Amino acid sequence: MALTDRINLLKANTERANRQLRENENRLTQFLEAMPVGVIVQDTNMKLFYFNQLVRKLLHIPNHSVRLDPASGRTLAEAIEDFPLYVARTQQKYPFECIPLVRALHGESATADDIEVHLGDKRIPLEVWSRPIFDEQGNVTYAISAFRDITQRRETESELEEYHRHLERLVAERTAELAKANEQLQQDLIKRQQAEEALQTANAELQRRVDELATLNRITQTMTTITNLQPALEFAAEAITHCFDGFSTGISLFNEAHTERTVEV
Repeated sequence: MALTDRINLLKANTERANRQLRENENRLTQFLEAMPVGVIVQDTNMKLFYFNQLVRKLLHIPNHSVRLDPASGRTLAEAIEDFPLYVARTQQKYPFECIPLVRALHGESATADDIEVHLGDKRIPLEVWSRPIFDEQGNVTYAISAFRDITQRRETESELEEYHRHLERLVAERTAELAKANEQLQQDLIKRQQAEEALQTANAELQRRVDELATLNRITQTMTTITNLQPALEFAAEAITHCFDGFSTGISLFNEAHTERTVEV
C-alpha cells in the first residue's frame, strides 16, 4: 500500500474516531442535561470542567454569565467566593476540604446534606453526592458531583420537628395533669384512711361507752334487786330474832324446872 493511501486511511480512521468521540460526548452531555439534579465535573487542577443547565437554574446563574463558566478557567475555590457555602443552619463557612467534590479529587466517594449555598438574600440547602473518576492506571482524573435543592425536605423536617415538639409539650402537659390528679388521689386516699381510722376510733370509744352503760345497768339492776329484797330480809331478821327470843325463853324455863326438881330430891 502506498504511503498516500496509508495517510488517507489514517485520516479516515482518525476522523471516524473523532466523530465517534463527539457523538459519545454529545450523548453523554444529553444524559447529564437530562438528569434531574445539578451536575458539576472538576479536573485534578480543581478547575471546573463541566456543569449542566440545572446547575444554572439551581444557582440562578444567567446563561451568558462567566461566574461559573467552565471556559473561564475558574477553580472551585474561586467559584465558592461567588457562591459561599455554609454549614446548614449556622453562620459557619463550610470547610473547603470537607466539600464532597474536593474529597472526590482525593479518591473518596462522599455525600453531604448539611451544606447551604448563599444566594443573595437567602440560603438554599443542598444534598450532594460526589465520586472520583479514574483512568486506566487507576489515577483520579476528574471528580463528578451531583446535587439537588432540598428546601422542601428541610421544611418538611422542620414541620415534623415542630410537630414532635408539640407532641412532647402535650405529653408533658398530660403527664403533669396525671401527676397532679395522682397526687390529689393520694391525698384523697390519705384523707379517707384518716377518716376510716377516726371512725374506727369513734366506734371503739362508742363500744367502750356501751360496755360501761351495760355494766352500770347491771349494777343498777343488782342494786334494785337488793332494794326490793330489803323488806323481806328485815322480816326474816325479825322472825329469826323472835325465834331466838322464844328459844332463849324455853331454855330459861327448862333450866328453872330442872333446878326445882333437883331441890326436891
